[in-house]
Amino acid sequence: MKSLRCRDLGVDCDFVTSGDTNEVVITDMFAHSVEHHSEIHDHMFGDKAAALVADMEGAVKDA
Repeated sequence: MKSLRCRDLGVDCDFVTSGDTNEVVITDMFAHSVEHHSEIHDHMFGDKAAALVADMEGAVKDA
C-alpha cells in the first residue's frame, strides 16, 4: 500500500490518499489538487506540471 499527503508536498492541507500503486496515489492526489488547490495549477504548464508530478512521485511513501 502507498500513501501521499498534501503536507508532504508543502501544502497546508490534511488530505491523504492511499492505494496499491504509485500511479493510483499520484492520480488521486493530482485530481484533489486540481479541485481544491487551483491556485497551484493556475500557471502550471509543461515543465512545471511535470515537476509537480515528479515531486509527487518522490513523496509517495509505503503505508
